[in-house]
Amino acid sequence: MIKKINELERDLGNALLERAERVRGMRPIPFGAEVARAGRTAITGSANSIRS
Repeated sequence: MIKKINELERDLGNALLERAERVRGMRPIPFGAEVARAGRTAITGSANSIRS
């Protein structure tokens, strides 16, 4: 999963996550949160158009 996140960050040209020590994990930076919201909106919109 980390490899895919790294690839997506490279493709977008911006970091998505703030990386902390291994124990603390990662959390999205504002850009990453916006990308996640856009992805959810796109998936929801696609699902709704299929049902119609």
